[in-house]
Amino acid sequence: MSGHIVPIKNRLAVVAGVFRSVFLRIAVATLLVFLIGRWGMLHELQSIRNSVGSSQISEARSHAERSVERLQHDMESKDTLGLGTAANAKWLQDRWRSIRWLEPKRAFRAIVKLDGTILAHSDYRVHGKKVTPHLESSRVPEFGDRVYEAQDSVLTGNVRVVDILVPITKSNQIVGTYHVGLPVDWLDNKIAKEQSGSQRAWTAVIAYSMIIVVIMGLVLNHQAQRANLLERKLHFAEARRLRELSTLMVGMAHEVRNPLNSIRLNLHTSDRIFRGESQLTEFEVSDMLSESVREIERVESLIGQLLGYARVENICDSEVNVADEIRSALKYIQPTLQPQAITVNFRNISSSATIFMDRGRIRQILLNLLKNAGDAMPDGGSIDVTFETVQSHARLIVSDTGSGVDERIRSRLFEPFVTTRESGTGLGLAVVRSMLDSVDGAIQYQRSTTLGGAEFTVSFPIDRAARKLKNGH
Repeated sequence: MSGHIVPIKNRLAVVAGVFRSVFLRIAVATLLVFLIGRWGMLHELQSIRNSVGSSQISEARSHAERSVERLQHDMESKDTLGLGTAANAKWLQDRWRSIRWLEPKRAFRAIVKLDGTILAHSDYRVHGKKVTPHLESSRVPEFGDRVYEAQDSVLTGNVRVVDILVPITKSNQIVGTYHVGLPVDWLDNKIAKEQSGSQRAWTAVIAYSMIIVVIMGLVLNHQAQRANLLERKLHFAEARRLRELSTLMVGMAHEVRNPLNSIRLNLHTSDRIFRGESQLTEFEVSDMLSESVREIERVESLIGQLLGYARVENICDSEVNVADEIRSALKYIQPTLQPQAITVNFRNISSSATIFMDRGRIRQILLNLLKNAGDAMPDGGSIDVTFETVQSHARLIVSDTGSGVDERIRSRLFEPFVTTRESGTGLGLAVVRSMLDSVDGAIQYQRSTTLGGAEFTVSFPIDRAARKLKNGH
């Protein structure tokens, strides 16, 4: 058991490592998309804040400047002495009542002397009180000059405001300042309202982008795994082909050497007979010549099977009804099986299935499987042939009552020159598999659960015809 646990642990470790690598890559890409999107959103939100804030400040400053212009005009026309003098006190209060409604509703509006005394305020209770001058550090430069952030008990009533100052002049001298205070909370709420739509849009874009990155990461990883799998399959197929080629060369040399040695020996004997150096009867000479002919036919048969394995013959793929080809093959081979007391039973479950393949190759596959089954039952028996369709594949199952395949050669059953029969070449099943590889088919062996002998299952993709016709081949 421990021998199986270690490989399983190794496979789990490999899978875990791949998962961590994929997760790390997707996490890094997702984080990068989030950071870029977050930066873009904050940049736009800041732009909206500056735009809305500047717009409100400009509007308040415009109202204040118009009010200051009217104050200054009245001061010059009445030849008043300046802000805060006794002569101007009543006029200023009356004038304040007439212009303060020109301002939009804000936290406060006020007129302040240069010494900090409040001459007029939207809250009459603070008239005459003094305010602390604004510090330069409280300036809000992004909203322009003379804009401060302030909060005190006299001027702002403990409300945090953005205070906009407009100087009041008389005879080109500054005699006071006009204040308009915008509540920071009110300004922030207005900015937040303008930002909310953009923030929702950016959030949706970032979320969708992250989802797309995750999906694309998984898809690309899947494609990469498929590409690696295909590369491994091609590598294994190439290695298998090289191994089979080596086996083929060795087997070919062995299979051809024996007939050639026999023919050479017979020719040498014939030469001695012609020279009178050897005496053979007419029967012995005829038997020697017949043996040479049989060996030549054996080599010819071997070459024919090798040509089938190498797929050098002309191929003419077309749509073929497999059930019809099975019936034709059975009709051809049954006369050779009946003398051996072998019966063949055909069960057709799907008669309408067609595949795209060379008709001659299909028949050769069927005949090879039927011949192998017949050779496995020298004392007679039974062969079951079943044809059916399973999803996108057609399956041909050939079972027999023979002894099955020896355990020692099962792993090499479809390699060239692997056989359990002394007279066999071991190329039949190798040729079958080679032909099936060309059409994305497959062949498998297992012990038959019904007849007890060998059972070969051949799988054909039945959708190849549609793909070929669609691609115009």
